[in-house]
Amino acid sequence: MLVSVACHHLQLDWKEVAEHLARCFLDFDPGIHYPQIQMQVGLTGYNTLRIYNPLQQSLDQDPDAAFIRRFVPEVAHLPIPLIHHPWLLTEMEKHFYPAPDQVGYPQRIFNHEETGAEARQRLWAWKKHPKVQANIPKLLKNQVE
Repeated sequence: MLVSVACHHLQLDWKEVAEHLARCFLDFDPGIHYPQIQMQVGLTGYNTLRIYNPLQQSLDQDPDAAFIRRFVPEVAHLPIPLIHHPWLLTEMEKHFYPAPDQVGYPQRIFNHEETGAEARQRLWAWKKHPKVQANIPKLLKNQVE
């Protein structure tokens, strides 16, 4: 999920994401993690593209918002389902659930629907590219030029 958001939605360089995660993971193993990250970002050319919807993942994996409440204190006081998408709060809801710091709610940094659609379009175009198609058999044999 993290790699999908960083590389597909935010368009960060996968190598920088991999290096950052290498410093964070307690069990980092380059022989395992680098191929997994490359697969996640669609570099292998033959795996299914995985561009996750972070809102849907939040709703599915954290329905009670325990993770959000712990790691995003700015919205921890909001009820479900508002906590999963605080950018949709109306002015009336903002008055009913004022931000604890009185500064306001943080704005989201990307629209996951737009960035997800852009990533799908971009990656499917690359996947269909003749050079990618020509290299798939070599990739499967692990003999990329």
